Amino acid sequence: MKMIDEQGRVFGKINIIDLSVVVFLVFLLPMFYFGYKIFHRGNPQVIAEEPRITAEIEIAGQFIKVKPEILKLVSAGDKELDEDGRKIGELLSFDKDEPYEYYINVGEKYQLTKEFADLRQFYAKLRLTAEIKENQIFYKNKKIHKEAPLEFKTDRYSLIFVPFKEPVKSEERYLTLSLALVDLGAETARKISVGDKDVDEKGETIAEIIDLGELEPRSLEVNLGGGNFITADDTDNKQLSVNMRLRCQIIDGELYFKGDKLAKDALIEFKTDKYSVRGLLSKTFKKPPLIEERLIKLQVKFDGIIPEVVKFIQEGDTEKDAFGKVAAKINSIVIKPAGILVLKDDKFITLSHPFYKDIIASLDLYCVERDGVFYFKNYPIKLGNAIAFSTDLYSITGTVTGMEAK
Repeated sequence: MKMIDEQGRVFGKINIIDLSVVVFLVFLLPMFYFGYKIFHRGNPQVIAEEPRITAEIEIAGQFIKVKPEILKLVSAGDKELDEDGRKIGELLSFDKDEPYEYYINVGEKYQLTKEFADLRQFYAKLRLTAEIKENQIFYKNKKIHKEAPLEFKTDRYSLIFVPFKEPVKSEERYLTLSLALVDLGAETARKISVGDKDVDEKGETIAEIIDLGELEPRSLEVNLGGGNFITADDTDNKQLSVNMRLRCQIIDGELYFKGDKLAKDALIEFKTDKYSVRGLLSKTFKKPPLIEERLIKLQVKFDGIIPEVVKFIQEGDTEKDAFGKVAAKINSIVIKPAGILVLKDDKFITLSHPFYKDIIASLDLYCVERDGVFYFKNYPIKLGNAIAFSTDLYSITGTVTGMEAK
């Protein structure tokens, strides 16, 4: 069977012209549908934009990294304008400038401070036209929150402003603290006395020793690991307990001296015109033990003293202890040539040495008695024992030839 016969019918049933009309009408149906929707749709839905909410706020903070030449341009009333010339920021007031400081955190509690003398910083108050979005405040599309830098720009300069950065709370006080002056040699220990002062460049006292305590071997804490510690004494170095009056700075509740934080194991410098020492904070002031001293009179023979030293030895010379107290004194001296034992004609005879001298001296010593024995500088005083006598100029050693306790 033919698809289209001689009469133009498809499969002998539908005329091909009629079929074309039907197909055309089918394709027109979507056009009628969408045309109807266009001409009979309802009112269009309008979506309103969220209104822009602005408010003027006053905010405190700090301008940082300010160059000195820019600082000269800053004044109260300076304004920042937007692109349309409307005021969006104003500098209301500012404090005195200071060197810019940068803080670096070291561990959980400590900070290192770096000061830049060629840059300045100062605290100020601004009035800003801020935008409120989602319960947050924005300035020039940047959210305002603590210590997040903002730009404040006028027609003359542009500066970095850190919001909510409050001025450091600082005050200066004189405080009395207990310290241990450490790593002292014998010579330095003898120079330390009550009233010694450390002064600043203006000559003002910043530290003064008001009381001296116990002089003892340097105490060191040794870490053995595993949380175990032992305390060892360094007998070659001494430490001296003192009460000292210090001019301290209290910054945000923490204590500083000469710009350094006072903390455990932190050494501070105490410098006078006679010596410079270091000290550690101490919980307690160690008082020297109560020791009853006895005055002992000695006769001491100093043998073979060279003439360069002999010329300085005089009656009245004194030796002082670490606290400046007289510990020994020469009452009288007898100087004679030192003897030389020689053999002559199978006999020993004594001749006078042409240079060296022997000195017989009477000394007053302040000694400590323990178990019936007298001690001077922790050495027992007995007939025949050696004894050293030292002043600021010389030191000589002799033999005890006589003693009497008072």
